[in-house]
This record gives sequence, C-alpha cells and structure tokens, in this order.
Amino acid sequence: MGWLSHILLGDLGQSVDIVGTSEALKAQSKVQDRQRRRTSARDLEVARLRARTERLNLAITSLTRFLLEKQIVNREELQQFIDAIDEEDGELDGRLQIQDPPISPKLRFPGKEGQ
Repeated sequence: MGWLSHILLGDLGQSVDIVGTSEALKAQSKVQDRQRRRTSARDLEVARLRARTERLNLAITSLTRFLLEKQIVNREELQQFIDAIDEEDGELDGRLQIQDPPISPKLRFPGKEGQ
C-alpha cells in the first residue's frame, strides 16, 4: 500500500502491509529453500561423479602400468587396442559415448590371437 492508505487507514493500513510483506517473505523463503536443496543435490552428484572418475582413473592407470611393466603388451599394441575400442562409437575422437559397451567376439587384443 502507498502512503495515502497509511494516512487514511492508519494502523490498519500498516497491518495489511505487514501481513502482505510477511507472506511475500515466506514465499521467497520457500523458493530459496528449494533452490538450496537443488544446489545441494547437484553438489552431491558432482562429488559422486568426481569420486567415480578418480576411481576409474586409478584403475585404468594401474592396469595400463601393469600391462606395460609385465610386458604383456607394448605401447603401440595398447594404443591400437584403445583406438579400436574408440572407433566402436563411430568416431576416432578419444572419447567413448557412455552406453553399455558392445561385446564383440571379433575384437581381440592386438598381437595376442591364438593365445
């Protein structure tokens, strides 16, 4: 309400303004609570994905080093195998689209046929 209603209605006008402002404040508080919950859920999801990525990175690094140090494969064979897997999604781009990987009985580790 404006200043004219304050003059004409006095305390009643101010009370109406206070109630209106209080309701608007409660509505805004609810909006902020919902946003806070969404942000918190996103933060948890980011933390979960970061932890998963770190575990996957550790596993891949460990397996790669193991294969190379035990001379199970050499770097060139490993790169050829990685490229073959990379091409399964249609592009040799250093990425593999997230999906259930196809099981291809034709795909064998390079240089290890018949073993």
